Amino acid sequence: MQAKGEVGIFDDRHRLLFIAERYPPSVGGQQRLNYGIYSQLRRRVRAHLLTPGVYIKFNLQKLWFGPYVLIVGLIRSYRHRPTHIHVSSARIAFLGYVLSRLLGAVLTVSVHGLDITLRRKTYLYKVLVPFALRRYDRIICNSQATMEYCLELGVLESQCAIVYPGVDTTINRRALSKSEARIRLIEQHHLPLKGHVVLVTVGRLVKRKGVAWFIENVFPGLPRDTIYLVVGKGVELQRIEDLIEKNGWSERIWILQQADDSLRDLIYDSADLFVMPNVSTIGDREGFGIVNIEAGMHDLPVVASGIEGIRDAIIDGETGRLVKDSDSAAFLRAIEELLAWDCETGAISGKVAATYSLHASGAQYAELLGLRTVCDDR
Repeated sequence: MQAKGEVGIFDDRHRLLFIAERYPPSVGGQQRLNYGIYSQLRRRVRAHLLTPGVYIKFNLQKLWFGPYVLIVGLIRSYRHRPTHIHVSSARIAFLGYVLSRLLGAVLTVSVHGLDITLRRKTYLYKVLVPFALRRYDRIICNSQATMEYCLELGVLESQCAIVYPGVDTTINRRALSKSEARIRLIEQHHLPLKGHVVLVTVGRLVKRKGVAWFIENVFPGLPRDTIYLVVGKGVELQRIEDLIEKNGWSERIWILQQADDSLRDLIYDSADLFVMPNVSTIGDREGFGIVNIEAGMHDLPVVASGIEGIRDAIIDGETGRLVKDSDSAAFLRAIEELLAWDCETGAISGKVAATYSLHASGAQYAELLGLRTVCDDR
Protein backbone atom coordinates (compact mmCIF):
# COMPACT_ATOMS: atom_id res chain seq x y z
CA MET A 1 0.00 0.00 0.00
CA GLN A 2 1.18 3.50 -0.81
CA ALA A 3 0.21 6.89 0.58
CA LYS A 4 0.72 10.42 -0.71
CA GLY A 5 3.40 12.38 1.18
CA GLU A 6 4.30 16.05 0.95
CA VAL A 7 7.28 15.39 -1.32
CA GLY A 8 6.17 12.25 -3.11
CA ILE A 9 4.82 8.72 -2.65
CA PHE A 10 5.97 6.67 0.30
CA ASP A 11 5.42 3.05 1.19
CA ASP A 12 2.66 3.05 3.81
CA ARG A 13 4.05 -0.16 5.29
CA HIS A 14 6.94 1.87 6.73
CA ARG A 15 6.22 3.56 10.07
CA LEU A 16 8.81 5.47 12.06
CA LEU A 17 9.13 6.15 15.78
CA PHE A 18 11.54 9.09 16.26
CA ILE A 19 12.94 9.37 19.81
CA ALA A 20 14.59 12.69 20.72
CA GLU A 21 15.69 13.69 24.21
CA ARG A 22 16.52 17.22 22.97
CA TYR A 23 13.79 18.93 21.01
CA PRO A 24 12.00 22.29 20.89
CA PRO A 25 10.65 24.15 22.82
CA SER A 26 13.99 23.74 24.61
CA VAL A 27 16.76 25.70 22.88
CA GLY A 28 20.05 24.58 21.37
CA GLY A 29 21.85 23.37 18.27
CA GLN A 30 20.84 19.72 18.66
CA GLN A 31 17.24 20.75 19.30
CA ARG A 32 17.19 22.62 15.99
CA LEU A 33 18.92 19.74 14.24
CA ASN A 34 16.48 17.13 15.57
CA TYR A 35 13.54 19.31 14.60
CA GLY A 36 14.91 19.64 11.07
CA ILE A 37 15.56 15.91 10.64
CA TYR A 38 12.16 14.91 12.00
CA SER A 39 10.39 17.53 9.88
CA GLN A 40 12.01 16.10 6.76
CA LEU A 41 11.35 12.46 7.65
CA ARG A 42 7.68 12.96 8.50
CA ARG A 43 7.15 14.30 4.99
CA ARG A 44 8.31 10.97 3.62
CA VAL A 45 6.85 8.40 5.99
CA ARG A 46 4.26 7.97 8.72
CA ALA A 47 6.21 9.21 11.70
CA HIS A 48 5.57 9.69 15.40
CA LEU A 49 7.68 11.72 17.79
CA LEU A 50 8.63 10.68 21.32
CA THR A 51 10.23 13.46 23.36
CA PRO A 52 10.10 14.47 27.03
CA GLY A 53 8.91 17.97 26.07
CA VAL A 54 11.70 19.58 28.10
CA TYR A 55 15.46 19.17 28.06
CA ILE A 56 17.18 18.05 31.24
CA LYS A 57 20.94 17.58 30.96
CA PHE A 58 22.24 14.02 31.18
CA ASN A 59 18.83 12.44 30.62
CA LEU A 60 20.41 8.99 30.56
CA GLN A 61 21.29 9.45 34.23
CA LYS A 62 17.77 10.58 35.20
CA LEU A 63 15.79 7.72 36.65
CA TRP A 64 12.52 8.84 35.05
CA PHE A 65 13.68 9.11 31.44
CA GLY A 66 14.39 5.43 30.77
CA PRO A 67 11.01 4.18 32.04
CA TYR A 68 9.31 7.09 30.24
CA VAL A 69 10.78 6.10 26.86
CA LEU A 70 10.02 2.42 27.34
CA ILE A 71 6.47 2.80 28.68
CA VAL A 72 5.30 5.59 26.37
CA GLY A 73 7.19 4.04 23.46
CA LEU A 74 5.42 0.71 23.97
CA ILE A 75 2.03 2.40 24.30
CA ARG A 76 2.50 4.35 21.08
CA SER A 77 3.96 1.33 19.37
CA TYR A 78 0.87 -0.69 20.19
CA ARG A 79 -1.18 1.88 18.29
CA HIS A 80 1.19 2.74 15.43
CA ARG A 81 3.26 -0.47 15.02
CA PRO A 82 6.58 1.15 14.02
CA THR A 83 8.76 -0.73 11.58
CA HIS A 84 11.68 1.63 12.18
CA ILE A 85 13.04 3.33 15.31
CA HIS A 86 15.44 6.25 15.08
CA VAL A 87 17.04 7.79 18.17
CA SER A 88 18.55 11.26 18.08
CA SER A 89 21.76 10.65 20.01
CA ALA A 90 24.04 7.94 21.36
CA ARG A 91 23.10 9.21 24.83
CA ILE A 92 19.87 7.24 24.52
CA ALA A 93 21.22 4.44 22.33
CA PHE A 94 20.61 1.76 24.95
CA LEU A 95 16.97 2.79 25.40
CA GLY A 96 16.43 2.57 21.65
CA TYR A 97 18.10 -0.83 21.59
CA VAL A 98 15.82 -2.23 24.32
CA LEU A 99 12.72 -0.88 22.60
CA SER A 100 13.74 -2.29 19.23
CA ARG A 101 14.31 -5.72 20.78
CA LEU A 102 10.78 -5.65 22.14
CA LEU A 103 9.27 -4.49 18.85
CA GLY A 104 11.52 -6.10 16.25
CA ALA A 105 12.00 -2.77 14.44
CA VAL A 106 14.88 -1.60 12.27
CA LEU A 107 17.12 0.52 14.55
CA THR A 108 19.12 3.63 13.62
CA VAL A 109 20.81 6.46 15.53
CA SER A 110 22.36 9.88 14.93
CA VAL A 111 25.72 10.45 16.62
CA HIS A 112 27.34 13.86 17.08
CA GLY A 113 30.78 13.52 18.66
CA LEU A 114 30.52 14.35 22.35
CA ASP A 115 27.85 11.68 22.87
CA ILE A 116 30.42 9.00 21.96
CA THR A 117 33.37 10.62 23.75
CA LEU A 118 33.52 8.47 26.86
CA ARG A 119 36.00 10.44 28.96
CA ARG A 120 34.28 11.97 32.02
CA LYS A 121 31.21 9.75 31.44
CA THR A 122 29.85 7.40 34.12
CA TYR A 123 30.87 3.76 34.21
CA LEU A 124 27.34 2.74 33.19
CA TYR A 125 27.45 5.06 30.19
CA LYS A 126 30.84 3.69 29.11
CA VAL A 127 29.45 0.15 29.17
CA LEU A 128 25.92 0.59 27.80
CA VAL A 129 26.48 3.03 24.93
CA PRO A 130 29.20 1.06 23.05
CA PHE A 131 27.29 -2.20 23.74
CA ALA A 132 24.14 -0.75 22.20
CA LEU A 133 25.78 0.97 19.23
CA ARG A 134 27.43 -2.26 18.07
CA ARG A 135 23.92 -3.71 17.68
CA TYR A 136 22.41 -0.93 15.58
CA ASP A 137 21.46 -1.45 11.96
CA ARG A 138 22.75 1.97 10.92
CA ILE A 139 24.72 4.71 12.67
CA ILE A 140 24.50 8.13 11.02
CA CYS A 141 27.53 10.29 11.84
CA ASN A 142 27.63 14.06 11.40
CA SER A 143 31.25 14.12 10.18
CA GLN A 144 34.22 11.98 9.24
CA ALA A 145 35.73 12.68 12.66
CA THR A 146 32.61 11.40 14.43
CA MET A 147 32.69 8.23 12.35
CA GLU A 148 36.29 7.67 13.42
CA TYR A 149 35.22 8.02 17.06
CA CYS A 150 32.57 5.32 16.47
CA LEU A 151 35.13 2.93 15.03
CA GLU A 152 37.21 3.40 18.18
CA LEU A 153 34.25 1.95 20.13
CA GLY A 154 34.27 -1.25 18.08
CA VAL A 155 31.48 -0.30 15.69
CA LEU A 156 31.88 -1.75 12.19
CA GLU A 157 32.58 0.66 9.36
CA SER A 158 29.77 -1.00 7.39
CA GLN A 159 27.29 0.16 10.07
CA CYS A 160 28.26 3.81 9.63
CA ALA A 161 27.33 6.52 7.18
CA ILE A 162 28.05 10.25 7.14
CA VAL A 163 25.31 12.86 6.69
CA TYR A 164 26.22 16.48 7.30
CA PRO A 165 23.73 18.48 9.37
CA GLY A 166 21.55 20.54 7.06
CA VAL A 167 20.07 24.01 7.26
CA ASP A 168 16.77 25.23 5.88
CA THR A 169 17.85 26.93 2.66
CA THR A 170 14.36 28.25 1.97
CA ILE A 171 14.80 30.90 4.69
CA ASN A 172 16.53 34.15 3.78
CA ARG A 173 18.98 34.31 6.66
CA ARG A 174 20.47 37.70 5.89
CA ALA A 175 17.40 39.79 6.56
CA LEU A 176 19.25 43.09 7.04
CA SER A 177 22.26 44.79 5.55
CA LYS A 178 25.33 45.04 7.76
CA SER A 179 24.75 48.73 8.44
CA GLU A 180 21.06 48.22 9.30
CA ALA A 181 21.86 45.33 11.65
CA ARG A 182 24.51 47.39 13.43
CA ILE A 183 22.12 50.30 13.90
CA ARG A 184 19.63 47.95 15.59
CA LEU A 185 22.29 46.43 17.84
CA ILE A 186 23.50 49.89 18.83
CA GLU A 187 19.95 51.03 19.60
CA GLN A 188 18.73 47.88 21.35
CA HIS A 189 21.88 46.63 23.11
CA HIS A 190 24.14 49.71 23.21
CA LEU A 191 27.02 47.93 21.47
CA PRO A 192 29.64 50.36 20.08
CA LEU A 193 29.89 48.85 16.59
CA LYS A 194 29.91 51.95 14.40
CA GLY A 195 33.14 52.27 12.44
CA HIS A 196 34.60 49.02 13.78
CA VAL A 197 35.58 45.64 12.40
CA VAL A 198 33.32 43.09 14.11
CA LEU A 199 34.34 39.48 14.80
CA VAL A 200 31.80 37.03 16.23
CA THR A 201 31.95 33.68 18.03
CA VAL A 202 28.84 31.70 19.01
CA GLY A 203 29.03 28.66 21.29
CA ARG A 204 29.39 27.30 24.79
CA LEU A 205 32.26 28.81 26.74
CA VAL A 206 34.23 25.66 27.42
CA LYS A 207 37.95 25.05 26.94
CA ARG A 208 37.72 23.26 23.58
CA LYS A 209 35.90 26.23 22.02
CA GLY A 210 39.14 28.21 22.39
CA VAL A 211 37.61 31.61 23.17
CA ALA A 212 39.91 32.26 26.13
CA TRP A 213 42.92 31.15 24.06
CA PHE A 214 41.86 33.47 21.20
CA ILE A 215 41.47 36.47 23.52
CA GLU A 216 44.82 35.80 25.17
CA ASN A 217 46.87 34.98 22.06
CA VAL A 218 45.21 36.40 18.94
CA PHE A 219 43.16 39.42 19.99
CA PRO A 220 46.23 41.46 21.13
CA GLY A 221 47.53 41.33 17.55
CA LEU A 222 44.33 42.68 15.97
CA PRO A 223 43.87 46.37 15.04
CA ARG A 224 42.45 48.59 17.77
CA ASP A 225 39.27 49.18 15.78
CA THR A 226 38.34 45.48 16.21
CA ILE A 227 35.28 44.53 18.28
CA TYR A 228 34.82 40.90 19.37
CA LEU A 229 31.28 39.71 20.18
CA VAL A 230 31.01 36.41 22.04
CA VAL A 231 27.60 34.76 22.33
CA GLY A 232 27.40 32.01 24.92
CA LYS A 233 28.00 30.96 28.50
CA GLY A 234 29.81 28.16 30.29
CA VAL A 235 32.53 27.20 32.72
CA GLU A 236 35.17 29.40 31.01
CA LEU A 237 33.10 32.58 31.45
CA GLN A 238 34.92 33.77 34.58
CA ARG A 239 38.33 33.19 33.02
CA ILE A 240 37.28 35.16 29.93
CA GLU A 241 35.90 38.02 32.00
CA ASP A 242 39.14 38.12 34.01
CA LEU A 243 41.17 38.39 30.80
CA ILE A 244 38.98 41.22 29.55
CA GLU A 245 39.30 43.13 32.82
CA LYS A 246 43.05 42.50 33.14
CA ASN A 247 43.74 43.94 29.68
CA GLY A 248 41.22 46.78 29.80
CA TRP A 249 39.20 45.45 26.85
CA SER A 250 35.69 45.99 28.26
CA GLU A 251 34.87 48.32 25.33
CA ARG A 252 36.28 45.95 22.71
CA ILE A 253 35.13 42.48 23.83
CA TRP A 254 31.47 41.95 24.66
CA ILE A 255 29.90 38.80 26.11
CA LEU A 256 26.20 38.12 25.45
CA GLN A 257 25.24 35.13 27.56
CA GLN A 258 21.71 34.88 26.17
CA ALA A 259 20.65 35.35 22.54
CA ASP A 260 17.42 34.08 20.99
CA ASP A 261 17.23 33.26 17.28
CA SER A 262 16.34 36.79 16.23
CA LEU A 263 19.21 38.38 18.19
CA ARG A 264 21.66 35.76 16.95
CA ASP A 265 20.59 36.46 13.36
CA LEU A 266 21.05 40.18 13.99
CA ILE A 267 24.57 39.56 15.31
CA TYR A 268 25.50 37.46 12.28
CA ASP A 269 24.16 40.18 9.97
CA SER A 270 26.22 42.86 11.73
CA ALA A 271 29.53 40.98 11.65
CA ASP A 272 32.49 41.06 9.28
CA LEU A 273 33.85 37.63 10.20
CA PHE A 274 32.91 34.52 12.20
CA VAL A 275 35.63 32.92 14.33
CA MET A 276 35.72 29.34 15.68
CA PRO A 277 39.12 29.06 17.42
CA ASN A 278 38.80 25.55 18.88
CA VAL A 279 41.78 24.00 20.63
CA SER A 280 42.48 20.26 20.88
CA THR A 281 41.27 19.04 24.26
CA ILE A 282 41.60 15.48 25.52
CA GLY A 283 38.20 13.88 25.96
CA ASP A 284 36.26 16.85 24.57
CA ARG A 285 35.99 16.87 20.78
CA GLU A 286 33.98 18.86 18.25
CA GLY A 287 31.62 16.64 16.27
CA PHE A 288 30.79 19.11 13.50
CA GLY A 289 30.30 22.80 14.29
CA ILE A 290 26.91 23.72 12.82
CA VAL A 291 27.39 27.38 13.82
CA ASN A 292 29.81 27.62 10.88
CA ILE A 293 26.92 26.69 8.57
CA GLU A 294 24.58 29.15 10.25
CA ALA A 295 27.16 31.93 9.83
CA GLY A 296 27.70 30.98 6.21
CA MET A 297 23.98 31.25 5.51
CA HIS A 298 24.32 34.89 6.55
CA ASP A 299 27.03 35.25 3.88
CA LEU A 300 29.60 35.52 6.66
CA PRO A 301 33.11 34.11 6.03
CA VAL A 302 34.53 31.85 8.74
CA VAL A 303 38.02 31.33 10.11
CA ALA A 304 38.26 28.18 12.21
CA SER A 305 40.66 25.61 13.60
CA GLY A 306 41.11 22.78 11.13
CA ILE A 307 40.51 19.99 13.62
CA GLU A 308 37.97 17.25 14.28
CA GLY A 309 34.50 17.66 12.78
CA ILE A 310 35.03 21.34 12.00
CA ARG A 311 36.91 20.25 8.87
CA ASP A 312 33.63 19.03 7.37
CA ALA A 313 31.73 22.22 8.23
CA ILE A 314 33.86 24.61 6.16
CA ILE A 315 34.79 24.53 2.48
CA ASP A 316 38.32 25.87 2.71
CA GLY A 317 38.85 28.79 0.37
CA GLU A 318 35.15 29.10 -0.49
CA THR A 319 33.20 29.58 2.75
CA GLY A 320 36.20 30.48 4.89
CA ARG A 321 39.60 29.32 6.03
CA LEU A 322 40.77 26.38 8.11
CA VAL A 323 43.96 27.06 10.06
CA LYS A 324 46.18 25.12 12.45
CA ASP A 325 44.73 25.11 15.93
CA SER A 326 46.56 27.06 18.64
CA ASP A 327 48.58 28.92 15.98
CA SER A 328 48.05 32.62 16.69
CA ALA A 329 50.09 33.78 13.68
CA ALA A 330 48.02 31.59 11.34
CA PHE A 331 44.81 33.02 12.77
CA LEU A 332 46.02 36.59 12.35
CA ARG A 333 46.99 35.93 8.72
CA ALA A 334 43.66 34.24 7.95
CA ILE A 335 41.66 37.04 9.59
CA GLU A 336 43.53 39.65 7.56
CA GLU A 337 42.97 37.64 4.38
CA LEU A 338 39.24 37.08 4.93
CA LEU A 339 38.56 40.69 5.86
CA ALA A 340 40.05 41.61 2.48
CA TRP A 341 37.96 39.04 0.56
CA ASP A 342 36.00 40.55 -2.29
CA CYS A 343 33.19 38.01 -2.58
CA GLU A 344 30.04 38.61 -4.58
CA THR A 345 26.95 39.03 -2.43
CA GLY A 346 25.40 35.61 -1.87
CA ALA A 347 28.50 33.64 -2.90
CA ILE A 348 29.16 32.14 0.54
CA SER A 349 25.51 31.54 1.43
CA GLY A 350 24.93 29.99 -2.00
CA LYS A 351 27.79 27.54 -1.55
CA VAL A 352 26.61 26.64 1.95
CA ALA A 353 23.04 26.13 0.73
CA ALA A 354 24.22 23.87 -2.09
CA THR A 355 26.39 21.76 0.22
CA TYR A 356 24.43 21.62 3.49
CA SER A 357 20.77 21.63 2.42
CA LEU A 358 18.28 20.31 4.97
CA HIS A 359 16.20 18.84 2.15
CA ALA A 360 19.23 16.90 0.87
CA SER A 361 20.07 15.73 4.40
CA GLY A 362 16.48 14.58 4.88
CA ALA A 363 16.60 12.57 1.68
CA GLN A 364 19.87 10.93 2.75
CA TYR A 365 18.39 10.08 6.15
CA ALA A 366 15.29 8.55 4.56
CA GLU A 367 17.38 6.37 2.27
CA LEU A 368 19.76 5.24 5.03
CA LEU A 369 16.83 4.42 7.31
CA GLY A 370 15.27 2.36 4.53
CA LEU A 371 12.42 4.85 4.06
CA ARG A 372 13.25 5.94 0.53
CA THR A 373 10.31 7.47 -1.35
CA VAL A 374 8.97 5.54 -4.32
CA CYS A 375 9.08 8.73 -6.37
CA ASP A 376 10.09 12.26 -5.52
CA ASP A 377 8.30 15.08 -7.23
CA ARG A 378 10.85 17.73 -6.25
